[in-house]
Amino acid sequence: RRVRAVRVERAVSAVHTRPAPTLTDLRRSAIRFRVAGVSFQPGYPGNLLALQAPAEAALAAGEGLPVVLQRDPHNAYDRNAVQVHIPSVGMVGHLPARLAERAAPKMDAGQRFAGEVVGVAVDPLHPDRPGLEVRVWRQQDDGAQL
Repeated sequence: RRVRAVRVERAVSAVHTRPAPTLTDLRRSAIRFRVAGVSFQPGYPGNLLALQAPAEAALAAGEGLPVVLQRDPHNAYDRNAVQVHIPSVGMVGHLPARLAERAAPKMDAGQRFAGEVVGVAVDPLHPDRPGLEVRVWRQQDDGAQL
């Protein structure tokens, strides 16, 4: 019985001494997705095309172009709506509905998210219709995903 007690004590102390996650750890636990509704935003497609070079430069520098999520509970189409903002541009779209359905209650409960632009997707056949891909993670993440 003494051996069991020591094992439990070691396991408990290992849990409490877990180091804080690094930004690299948080990025690994991120959800990657395409932003919904980008074509409905003012300035489209120029707003996204203008992000292409800065997003690539930021990723090359290992920083990432920041993304800010903001709840929009009064959205006429989706009570779980979560807006996606890029500080230098403004609102660029929304989280896809399935992600917003999971993220909205967490955001309403105070959970904060961080994220970055992964890239601007431009189809060579339709360069006038770019998309935006981002990754988002919980701030002070415990390894869980959205």
